[in-house]
Amino acid sequence: MKRKAVREIMLTLLLASSMFLVQNPVVFAQISFSDSFEGTTIDPFWTVTQQYGTVTLSSDQAHSGSQSVKMSSIGGGQREMHLSHTFPAVGKGIVSVWLYDTTPGMNTLYASLGVFNSALPYGTPGMGFQIAVMDWDPYWYHAAAWGIGEVTVARTLGWHKFKVVYNPGDAQFFIDGMLVASFPGDYVFDHLDLSVFGPSWRPDATFYFDDFYVQWAPPVVTATIDIDPDTLNLKSNGEFVTAYIELPAGYDAADIDLTTVQLEGIPAITDPKYSFVTDPSQYLVDHDGDGILERMVKFDRASVTSYVNMIDFGSETGKFKEVTLKIIGEVAEILFEGSDTVRVII
Repeated sequence: MKRKAVREIMLTLLLASSMFLVQNPVVFAQISFSDSFEGTTIDPFWTVTQQYGTVTLSSDQAHSGSQSVKMSSIGGGQREMHLSHTFPAVGKGIVSVWLYDTTPGMNTLYASLGVFNSALPYGTPGMGFQIAVMDWDPYWYHAAAWGIGEVTVARTLGWHKFKVVYNPGDAQFFIDGMLVASFPGDYVFDHLDLSVFGPSWRPDATFYFDDFYVQWAPPVVTATIDIDPDTLNLKSNGEFVTAYIELPAGYDAADIDLTTVQLEGIPAITDPKYSFVTDPSQYLVDHDGDGILERMVKFDRASVTSYVNMIDFGSETGKFKEVTLKIIGEVAEILFEGSDTVRVII
């Protein structure tokens, strides 16, 4: 039986020992996707481009299984054959694919694994990272960080694994399992491209791709959280616990999606009967007076109290204890998180 392309959405749950988080799981939007091109059609993960060429599933070559994806050009104009995908935001991760090089020693077309940050202007350093066969170089693979630098590795006939890794402090290139280059910097990507392309006057060419893999995760924005009251008396009968969320430069508190905000798995109050939910003049405030607006949110006090009551403070009562509470959510589809420490009267 043919293996179909595998799509796995890795749901990383931010867990706490609380029934609220079990009832209201928080999803960290890490995505893993692999494609061995064994299906009957190209997986909808991909956007297919075919200009003066074709992108098809083929049994002509296979790194594993019985098929790969074949990109084959025809004459007549600028050749553009692509499988591409764009994520909803920039992030870090790992991208790899196996390429079958059919034409070492010949000038034909580009054949490339490209990983890009589409938010940056074309040519900006760090905008693109690419491992490729170049149409003008018959002898070397080029691992290039656009505007930063590149290295070359000798081309040979057959299957070769190209891999790009975006780490917190650098971007790394691997060819056939060997680290060939590392470029320091804080780089991110949102666009993937497997491609064969080139001008009309180059000879036609065919290349194969197989066993693609990507692991992508959006960045986590660190928010400053101020929970009010600073002291939580577990025996009092208030209605809400209030929190103020301040985001770093480049993010707007007005863009916070209230439906995603949770305190240790407890959802923020979203009932429109409350004006602090619907009225921006009430929920966008400069609580700490630093000139930056915060998003004010409220949580059901009884739920917060129940969560704190499940924390094991030992046998002591009538004392102050410190508890760190985490709040997470999304701003413009990017995860944010932050925490504040409050005193609890037990």
